[in-house]
Amino acid sequence: MKLVFKKLTLLALVATIAALVMFDTGIAEAATICVKPGGTSGCYATIQAAVNAAPSGSTINVNDGVYVEQVTITRNLTLNGSYLSTIKAPAAMTSNMPNNRRAVVAVNNATVSLTKFVVDGNNSGNNNAGLVGIAFINAAGKITNSTVKNAGYGTLSGIQEGLAIYARSDSGPVRSILIENNDVFGYNKNGITVVGAGISAQILNNRVTGAGPTPVLAQNGIQLSSGATGIIKTNTVKNHVYNGPYAASYSSSGILGYDTGAGVIYGSNGVSNSQLGVVAYGDSSKVEHNDIVGPTTNAAAFYGADISGKNNLVSENIFSKMEFGIYVEGDALNTKLVANEFHSVKTWAADFGVGTKIIRQTLQPVV
Repeated sequence: MKLVFKKLTLLALVATIAALVMFDTGIAEAATICVKPGGTSGCYATIQAAVNAAPSGSTINVNDGVYVEQVTITRNLTLNGSYLSTIKAPAAMTSNMPNNRRAVVAVNNATVSLTKFVVDGNNSGNNNAGLVGIAFINAAGKITNSTVKNAGYGTLSGIQEGLAIYARSDSGPVRSILIENNDVFGYNKNGITVVGAGISAQILNNRVTGAGPTPVLAQNGIQLSSGATGIIKTNTVKNHVYNGPYAASYSSSGILGYDTGAGVIYGSNGVSNSQLGVVAYGDSSKVEHNDIVGPTTNAAAFYGADISGKNNLVSENIFSKMEFGIYVEGDALNTKLVANEFHSVKTWAADFGVGTKIIRQTLQPVV
């Protein structure tokens, strides 16, 4: 009888310990959470409150409404808007990313998907130094089907800040980010900026619109730089022209690849009214199937494609209404120019490189 009692006691103790272990793992299960203005229907009233409450891996569905708040995300989440879910910068924000910058939505060291939002910087740059619409810092994920606007000062400023979408990762494992099917406008400096050797970006099918000719600062539509790699494809980029007093030294670009990692693809983009159409400064880049139309106003120089680096290919592009179609820099090595078309271009190519190969160009008269 005593033996039976001891066995039962031992079994009960084991079961209790197992239950405690299961209960106290500290691992919360992913959930589906909602956000609604006023916090009705069992939803959170603010996006940040939902983010704070959500376990890693959760999905947050944000209903129609204007949410005046700053959102900072540090765990893996999916945030779904409704196309009418607006995150609007408050008058004063705190720094939530490096270099004392302030993002309306900041993702730090996490993998996050953002879709179907309007992110409005509220032209609050005078109160929020280093204003950014959406920032991914050492982060991966997606920014899709959204509108990012008004990352600026209300009027253009010579301050080299005001970025609509900004992604940066300088080291560590290479993080992947998809930036697709977004409308980007109203920024002060850059529309989409991806920086660092620790990031690879797919920038696809976005519509990026600058302020047009301005003497204030040199805007850029899409920028990939400082070792970043990726694909920039099927975007529509327009209205980036600097015609100020320093135009001999500084230029605006529709698409700017500067000191990129190797193998960047610039493909099937439509670039118009931009001082420099596509700038590809890197090795083994491909500039192909783009339709590039020159600016509608005078500036220091109009180049359809500006090429630097080794073993780059410029192929099957259409260049129209500009001063120079293709400009091959003096440090370019083994550039290939293949089957491009030039319509109303004064000088189809200015080649200062070494080992440039030119194959089957089609030249139409200047009209």
